[in-house]
Amino acid sequence: FIPSGFLFKFNKKNLLLFILVIFLIEISQYVFALGIFDFGDIFTNTCGFIIGSALSETPLFSNFKEKIR
Repeated sequence: FIPSGFLFKFNKKNLLLFILVIFLIEISQYVFALGIFDFGDIFTNTCGFIIGSALSETPLFSNFKEKIR
């Protein structure tokens, strides 16, 4: 989920929305028997979002975005 951090800036609203979406994904995995509900997944996915958001604020990433355009 690091790439999702590249798409959305880190603020309280986006963080809560991201946690809600991940929570809904985990609930759907449990309901449809596609996997198991695990709070560890919510934690690690949220950490990935935070890491991606932090990396998107670095000068290296800004330079990379300019080269892509």
